[in-house]
Amino acid sequence: MDSFQIAIDGPAGSGKSSISKALANKLGFKYLDTGAMYRAVTLEALEKGINLENEKEYSFLQNFQLKFVNQRIHIRDVDVSKEIRMKRVTENVSLVSSLNVVRKKMVELQKQFALNCNCILDGRDIGTVVLPKAKLKIYLTADIEERAKRRIKESYKNESLENMINKIKIRDYKDSSRDNSPLIISENAMVIDTTYLTEKEVLEKILKEYNKRK
Repeated sequence: MDSFQIAIDGPAGSGKSSISKALANKLGFKYLDTGAMYRAVTLEALEKGINLENEKEYSFLQNFQLKFVNQRIHIRDVDVSKEIRMKRVTENVSLVSSLNVVRKKMVELQKQFALNCNCILDGRDIGTVVLPKAKLKIYLTADIEERAKRRIKESYKNESLENMINKIKIRDYKDSSRDNSPLIISENAMVIDTTYLTEKEVLEKILKEYNKRK
């Protein structure tokens, strides 16, 4: 039986990670949070004190030891799941993830992960670059104010709504305007606006589509 790959894309706060994890648990699929991978690279680059804009200084990627253990991300066997969500990582991940040398390495690892297995990958270029032949492509979106509220609730409880909205606007612009693998809606993707939907309702929509295609 052919493997079934599901690509889930969307901007920050659209619900990608929570929906992908819940869907993977429901279907018994492997799950990969590709955004966490870019955050891990950003954390490593910051720890090494390199010039983040200089691709030549990312030579550490050649021997970069990155792995997921029970949906938690490790660098050299150290759990960095909390560290990659820190403010300094969040503020620099768009820059780091826009670099060709970084994207090439991460896409290579992501494709290896998805080889010959039933899996769900979420990110910003899954349906367009990483898994262009995925059997099911989903694009999640939501009103920017709702996305900001979600981010505050999840990780930034001391942030004002206005500041978070501005930060998301900047992130959206960077992600959608970059030359390499910009955030766009993949051809044939099912677009779901999650603004007024519960996680259960979003899952029901995706599962209904999955059952049509499996």
